[in-house]
Parts: sequence; structure tokens; C-alpha cells
Amino acid sequence: MRFISDKHCRTPLCRFFVLACAVMFVIASLPFAALADDGSEVVRVGYLENYLPYSDTDKNGEVTGIVKDIVPDIMNALGMQEYTVTYRGYKSYDDMIAAVCSGEVDVAFPVGGGLYYSEENGIYLSNPVSSSPAELVYKGEFSEKTTEHFAVNQNNRMQYYFVLTNYPDAEITFYQSSEDCLAAVLAGKADCVTLNGLRANDILRNKKYEGLSLYQTSYNDARCFGVKIGMRPDWTNYGKEAVIRAKDAMDNADEFKVYIIDWQMPDLNGIETVRRIRKVIGDSVPIIILTAYDWADIETEAREAGVTAFCSKPLFMSELRKVMEQPFMAAHDRKPEEKKETEPLPDFSGKRVMLAEDNQLDQILAENILKNVGLTVDIANDGTEAVEKMISEPAGYYDIILMDIQMPEMDGYEAARRIRALDDKEKAGIPIVAVTANAFDEDRQFAMEAGMNGHLAKPYDIPAIMKTLKELLGDNNGS
Repeated sequence: MRFISDKHCRTPLCRFFVLACAVMFVIASLPFAALADDGSEVVRVGYLENYLPYSDTDKNGEVTGIVKDIVPDIMNALGMQEYTVTYRGYKSYDDMIAAVCSGEVDVAFPVGGGLYYSEENGIYLSNPVSSSPAELVYKGEFSEKTTEHFAVNQNNRMQYYFVLTNYPDAEITFYQSSEDCLAAVLAGKADCVTLNGLRANDILRNKKYEGLSLYQTSYNDARCFGVKIGMRPDWTNYGKEAVIRAKDAMDNADEFKVYIIDWQMPDLNGIETVRRIRKVIGDSVPIIILTAYDWADIETEAREAGVTAFCSKPLFMSELRKVMEQPFMAAHDRKPEEKKETEPLPDFSGKRVMLAEDNQLDQILAENILKNVGLTVDIANDGTEAVEKMISEPAGYYDIILMDIQMPEMDGYEAARRIRALDDKEKAGIPIVAVTANAFDEDRQFAMEAGMNGHLAKPYDIPAIMKTLKELLGDNNGS
């Protein structure tokens, strides 16, 4: 199955959801065979064991690592709270990928090694959940010859594909585990082994690897979600090109099965694009208009042009799934939909927020949410850095601080107290909002006692964030 979409419509928030959670888009578009005991539909997540910080199985047999933290956040952010998530660990990468291909699980994490080799195996990747430079582990002096012979974990196909892609002429020797690969480098049986950047430092802290060194490569080693899907996506920035693509697909007997088209594009607007595509493909294929605005004013014209359904931005997968599941009828049989009131996103253009957050994934999620409403985002990785930024920058540089509470070096409460104690009264008076995984009344009370102006809970609740920001910053839209 193929669909065509308009890449131009991907605002930062939409982009994050499509990139980090493209897998959820696919899952949301397909029927589920599995049901939980309470009757809810199940998303089955396969993960790689012994691969921290990304994923592992703890001593109690439960999933742990990044996958455990990020999947619930994604489901909540996409409005898919009604789903039950189950996890299944796999000892080898090949076994995990085979489970996705066979339908044993719906989605796998982490998946990597590059787009080419993933698609060759029938796996489609989301854009990276995390991306860091790959590290080469070697012994002695680093030289060009260091990359001539790699030790590769036979259970980690991501590592194998990474070497094939970036060092195609290198010799490869397979070993049973990452530990065996490192031992081979120590023993001089291989020149180097590659490790993901987020894993390398933790692994080499072990004293038995004291003789090994790290070399940071220029190649990013991304970790994504992977899914076996029946859709082959295509995209374009322009309406006119979409019309040409539709005709080419018809001529090649490889028609698109659904079109998702933004209302506003650089050349043709969405309605005119739909009108021209309908002349090419007829009425059999659904076309969905994606818009950030109330579509009541354009619905009549859009229906006459051949629009099947509407979907609002920001893109929530639960709504898109509902639209995609509808039986699409011929235009003359369609019943008018109820007009939906959509509240426009606030506009905080010209405002700067300091995001004090030590968790990389939470940084990515929050940054995309904030940039989508016009905010400039500066990140402080802990409380100490947040205080230093407030001291070093001039008064008025920041308009608000979102302060995570649990951070290393200095927690959010102490950072807030020190900012409130600054001699510069304008700096000391900046709005500070606590962000914490705890939403109990005592946590809110602690935040107020530390001099904070508000409290937000994790996982991020976008409407609650917007409400708090509007109260403290106002809204350029005037709402």
C-alpha cells in the first residue's frame, strides 16, 4: 500500500511525531489482532535484550531502559491512551526483526544500521529517536589501518550493517557477544569494534577494558523504531508535483491508495491540488486534507473538489487512525461530517524559554513541542547549568524557565531557589515552572515553596503546557 503526503506540512511538532513515532502512525492505521484482558487493543513492542541504555530485561523479567520510558510518552502524546502496551525481549537482533516480519510483535526497538539494509529486510524506520556519533574502540595508536579489521557481534545486525555502510572494504570477524568483540581487540585478533555513542563510555568503565581507547567517528549511529508495514510512503513539497506523481503512478499501474494533502502549500492550495488529482484518478481513492485551522469555511468547496475527510494539525495519531479506518464511499454517497471546532495553537514568537532537563529524550520531545508554538529554546542539562545561564545572560534574555525537578548536580528546587536569590531583581523574578513525573499535591506545594510559578507533570500534556504558557507569557494571537 502506498500513500502520498505533503512534506511541507510538517511543523516541528508534527515532524517529531512523524519522525520519532512514524511506527505509531503505521500501527494506528492497521487493524489489531491482539486484545488485552479488558478488551482494549494491544500494541506489542519487541526490544533487544542486553542493550542498555536502550533496552534490556531486568532481574524480575520486566522491560527496562529507554524503550520503557519513551513508548508510554509517545502513546500519551498521540492520544492513544486507550491502547495496552506489551513488551517482549529478544536476545538477538535477527530474532527481533523476524518477530516484526512474522507479526509476532507490531514494532521493534532499537533498530538501526541504515535505511538501505533495513528496507532490504522489509523493515521501515522511523526517524531517529536518538542519534549520536559512533565510537571506534581500539588498542594502541589510532591510524588508518585501525579500521581494516572489525570485530562484530553476530547477534547485533545493526553493528554489522553500520560497518558495511561506512567501512565497505574492511575485514569482518564475527564473535558471540560484545564482550567477545572487545576481548578480541584487546588480544590483537581484530583492530577495532564499533559501539553506539550512548553505550561506549558506560561499557568501557569496566576495568578489564583499561587497555582500550575510544575514537569518535564522523558517522552518526541512529536508533529508531522499526515496523513491517504494507504502506510505501512518498512525499512532495508542491501540489503540482503531487498531480504529476499521481499520473505517473496510474501510468505505471502502481497507484497510491490514499493521499494526505496539506491545505496550504507554496504553489497550489490543497483544494485545487485535490481537484486536479481527482481528474487523474477518479473517485475511488480517499484524499485527506490536513489543516491547522477550522475547516468549516472550506468544507463545502473541499467536498465538491473531491476531499474525502479532514484531519487537524497538530497530527494526533488516534484521529488519523479513525479517519483511515473509515469505509470511504463515493462522493455522492458521503454524508456530511459534523463541523469540528479547532482551537488554534498559541503563538509565542519572540519569546525565549530555558528548558532545564537532563534526559535527552525528554529534551527532544519538549523542544519540539515548544518550537512548534514559536518559542526559541535553550537547553540546560542540569540545575547548575540553569543557574549559570541565568547569571551569564542579560536580564530579559529568557522569558520563562521550564525546570525539571530530578536532575544531577543540582535539582530543580535548589536551582529555582538560587535564581530567586539573584541580586538582579528582573532575573530573580523570571517565571519558573516545575516539570516532574510526580503530580501529587505535595510536589506542587514543594514547587511553590521553592518560588516556582506553576507545575507540569510528565509525560508531557500538550494542552496543559499551552495553558500554563499562555497564563505566564500571554499569546501573540490574543486568545
